[in-house]
Amino acid sequence: MKKNYKEISQQIVECIGGKDNVTFFTHCVTRLRFNVKDVDLINEEKVKKIKGVSGCIWFGEQFQIVVGSKVDDIYSKICQMYGFQEEKKLIESTQKKWSVNAVIEYISGSVAPILPILIGTSFVKIVVLLMDTFRWGINSGTYQVLTFVGDTGFYYLPVFVGGFAAKKLNTSIPLGLLMGAILIHPSLIDAVNKSAPLNVYGIPLTLVNYSSSFFPILMSVYVMSKIEKIIRNFSPESLKAILVPFLTIMIMLPISLCILGPIGTVMGTYLGNVLIWIYEKLGFVGVAILGALSPLIVASGMHMTLVVYAITLFGEYGYEPLVFVTGIIVALCQGAACLGVSIKSKDKNIKQNAFASFLTASIAGITEPALFGITLRYKKPLYAAMIGGAIGGAIAGIGSVKTYGLISSSVWNIVAFLPGGTSNFIWMIAACIAGFIVSFVCTLYLYKEQIEEGVEA
Repeated sequence: MKKNYKEISQQIVECIGGKDNVTFFTHCVTRLRFNVKDVDLINEEKVKKIKGVSGCIWFGEQFQIVVGSKVDDIYSKICQMYGFQEEKKLIESTQKKWSVNAVIEYISGSVAPILPILIGTSFVKIVVLLMDTFRWGINSGTYQVLTFVGDTGFYYLPVFVGGFAAKKLNTSIPLGLLMGAILIHPSLIDAVNKSAPLNVYGIPLTLVNYSSSFFPILMSVYVMSKIEKIIRNFSPESLKAILVPFLTIMIMLPISLCILGPIGTVMGTYLGNVLIWIYEKLGFVGVAILGALSPLIVASGMHMTLVVYAITLFGEYGYEPLVFVTGIIVALCQGAACLGVSIKSKDKNIKQNAFASFLTASIAGITEPALFGITLRYKKPLYAAMIGGAIGGAIAGIGSVKTYGLISSSVWNIVAFLPGGTSNFIWMIAACIAGFIVSFVCTLYLYKEQIEEGVEA
């Protein structure tokens, strides 16, 4: 049976200043995310002491509370108890300003919801690769179906991203989906393949294949949200149903196809090339650095930006050698550090929380409870996990390890390394084992029992 999360929900809302202090409420995989009117009403120390809360962090103007895998249930309970509309804006924020954090939040909110699509279809592609490798039924109808199903998630990326980007910006979701569909229409793709010139209102198009792209649609939907709002505000009420979609489309066509699309493509290409440059020029050192710094990147909330770069890279090359590779290693290192804390600590609550975080990070690949509840909180376990991440990353880099699927950080996803051959698979296993052992041993050596909460002896 589902647990009753009434008590923890009440405590959380009380600690953030009550229902009336909330302007926006949503969640991600492990965190409740609140935007509030008055930040001074939030009691961070009291939030950290709530049973079931692993930690909390500010990201820009958003207060994030880490509750782990039970986030969906607690989110729904809070919405039910306080009358919040799930995944909807409660009050229009008066502090909407452009900032790096706002850009990251926009990218994250647009991309995170489609990860299940990409992970699912990338594993279908892994099945196809294994069928190719071992010559299993490659002439069968099943093989043909799995081939195009595996490609579907990536080919239609602009459509998926367009819908969720529109949702994130609180603009028209149907128009966001349409903008994505326009970018991958068969006629446009055919013109690109044939190098046949096209123009909009006499303005020539730069012929680009936008399938599997992120940045063109993200930029287009952002501009579309501004235009759609202006048209909606100035259109007569009786004609809005016609004028808003029609005029938005007509205005956005040259902006999207002639300006933003090509610019976004160049951005995506260069950003993908940055990862390739790091990998090719720095070699195993680059992978080691990412393995060491990943916990801090996750803590800052910037990890989703790296995921976007990695997906762009995967769409171009069919493999990814950095972000998703280190993701599994780092999760195991966080788990190992928590296991070390659990074994060494004499405090019952710390032992229980650390062991639970060990299981969550090592098995499910969800590191936030471990990061905010144990390693970041007590510092020395974080250093141990970073050392282990660097060692594991270095080994993966030396072995030129690559993943052939878009994967979460769960250790069970190590199957995604099989299409790269036995050597690729063995090097990844060695990197994971080394990272885990080094993090565990370093934690046992560095970690000292706490005299009081948050103060190390």
